[in-house]
Amino acid sequence: MAKEHYSNYELEWLFERFLETGMESYFLELITRINPWLFRMIYRITGDREAAKDVLQDTWLLVLKYQKSFDSKKGNFRNYIYQIGKREAVRWTKNNHNRKENELNEAVINSDEKDNPEEIGNILRAALEKINNETHKNAIILHYFAGMKINEIAETMNTNQQNIKNWLMRGRKTLEKVLNKHFQDESFINY
Repeated sequence: MAKEHYSNYELEWLFERFLETGMESYFLELITRINPWLFRMIYRITGDREAAKDVLQDTWLLVLKYQKSFDSKKGNFRNYIYQIGKREAVRWTKNNHNRKENELNEAVINSDEKDNPEEIGNILRAALEKINNETHKNAIILHYFAGMKINEIAETMNTNQQNIKNWLMRGRKTLEKVLNKHFQDESFINY
């Protein structure tokens, strides 16, 4: 199995080599190393696999368009790409919220959610949307859905590991409350 988590130093080195030389091979290697976790994070925000692919592509296009704006003194590359991907995924979600909300409501009304993994995923996505604190939500997404370790999330979000642990704990508590409410009140998704 290929290594999926790379140090920020390795990622920055590849990006800097690409900027210095213009060699496509450095950029393609960077994409290969980042795409797995970045795609999972974007997918968890959008809830739509095809949209996540589009947003991922848009993210890389923005990285290329604004390549000179990255400054390693102001932050690390993992955080830079994470912020761009998250912003684009949130933008897509806001632009498509009403359509997705109607599809989600219809799906929950017409199915037995306990027997359908897709519906469970829809319920989890809707529950995640109910977490108002963005840092808690992002920590949950990166840890449980993008498969990142606590130290990697801390590096990505430019904070320390204890903050990530706290945010995960608080996010899980909020998620638990939301899911308990859902299973007690079937009108949960009908905002």
